[in-house]
Amino acid sequence: MRHSLLPKLAACSCFESKAGEAGPAAQRGTALDSAFRDALATGKLNDNNLSKDDAKAVKWAINQVKAIAGDEQIISNEDDLKVQTPGIEHIGTEDVRIPKKQTSCDLKTGIPRYHYYYQMAAYAYGNMEAYFCDEWTCYLIYCDQKEVVEHKFTLEKAKSIVEGILDAYADPNKQPTRCDYCSWCAKRDVCPQMVKPVIEVNALMDSTSNLEALRQEIINDPSRLSRFLQLEKLFQSELVKPLKDAAKAKLDAGEELEGWRLSKVKGSEYFDRVSIVSAAISGKWGMDELVDALGGTMSGETFRELCEKYRTPVKEEQAKRKDGFSKMIQDKKKNK
Repeated sequence: MRHSLLPKLAACSCFESKAGEAGPAAQRGTALDSAFRDALATGKLNDNNLSKDDAKAVKWAINQVKAIAGDEQIISNEDDLKVQTPGIEHIGTEDVRIPKKQTSCDLKTGIPRYHYYYQMAAYAYGNMEAYFCDEWTCYLIYCDQKEVVEHKFTLEKAKSIVEGILDAYADPNKQPTRCDYCSWCAKRDVCPQMVKPVIEVNALMDSTSNLEALRQEIINDPSRLSRFLQLEKLFQSELVKPLKDAAKAKLDAGEELEGWRLSKVKGSEYFDRVSIVSAAISGKWGMDELVDALGGTMSGETFRELCEKYRTPVKEEQAKRKDGFSKMIQDKKKNK
């Protein structure tokens, strides 16, 4: 039982982490965490092992922590950031703690943005026990989205959250729940919440051999249409995609697969910004030509960041917006 497991166990008390090495996303998160803590401790960011964008993200996160801390001491030494939460044997490690403000911060990376409310509850519970206080605030610093999320806890609230998750996990009669973390679970290939829906999709298509009639049958039955769309998404992700990946791996290894072959796609050619600037200067390109050649537009976020950086006022009346559109998404609360 680890603190980082609590969000997953809150969604499904049967969740079990996969064994194996951390993937690229986790490795990136670890690298940014280390640079983040070191920079807060030393006052200088060592960005030798970070990309330009990652260094920028860490600098932004550091500024957020300093704004939260104000004049109070910031603890960022990993050895001083251990958290012992009642009921959890594992010793957690925060990224930042500001004891005088009864506050801690955690740097989070990656897209999409997952919520870590239950992990923060466990940290807050452990900190309140350690510092003999009844309130604690946790800040989630999402450096890729440039968002800060605040979670305030009382001792009673944090204790109730943690104990509720632990009790559900220990329940011998617990049942799995399909959730956003299924693809990360070691039991995904044998879990009834994953296996049964994939098999069920065939039953929804078994009433006729006429495709037009089949489509109309499904369209005319709202509950069947809703269920089919849920299952189709799961069918594609849990059966079709793994089979396609396996087939490609066989072809990559030189095996034959009747009716299939690999088509090599040539990598696109491009020039970096140094080449562009050099050519523009030497050729005396005009500003309009350069902007047009690069696409002619810039996202609102990037434009405002540049204006802020160079202290240029933004003329909001010049902002343009593309037409919106409707997008169908699954209502997970209603379709669990």
